[in-house]
Amino acid sequence: MTCTKVTVRKKPISKGRYSLYLDFYPPFRNPETMKMSRRETLGIYIYQKPKNLMEKQYNKDLLLEIIIKCETQLSSF
Repeated sequence: MTCTKVTVRKKPISKGRYSLYLDFYPPFRNPETMKMSRRETLGIYIYQKPKNLMEKQYNKDLLLEIIIKCETQLSSF
């Protein structure tokens, strides 16, 4: 796979949260389905507007996890 650009994007979902996903450009061919794919969900959700210190820390920890997960996935391609 030859990706030139990968961006972490967020999409609003229910209960005041964001769903995070990777956006690839150009799209790549999924080896399992053989279809061109441009997005891959991370299965990670963060608060849109953290109300307290615990929610803020939760968002911060998950964003750090995303950086590590993205670097790991990119190194495997």
